[in-house]
Order: sequence, then C-alpha cells, then structure tokens
Amino acid sequence: MGATGGNAPSHSIENAEVMLSQHRYLHNFGVALNLWRGSLLPMVA
Repeated sequence: MGATGGNAPSHSIENAEVMLSQHRYLHNFGVALNLWRGSLLPMVA
C-alpha cells in the first residue's frame, strides 16, 4: 500500500474500489453495531 508513481492506473482504481467497498462495509457494520447496542442496552439496564 504505497505510491507506485501511477505505473498502473487501472490497478489503483481497483484498489480504490476495494477500499471504498471495505469502508462502506465497515461503516454499515458500525451503524448496525450501534443500533444493536442501542436497542440492547436499555433491556440490560
């Protein structure tokens, strides 16, 4: 994961898409986790 000097632009675009999809997955996971904790904590407390 470093600067390749733009030798493979298509590869960089693929990496960006993979990173974006991973970020979106992590974001959705975080939102789901917050919703789960928010709905579960009142029952526990």
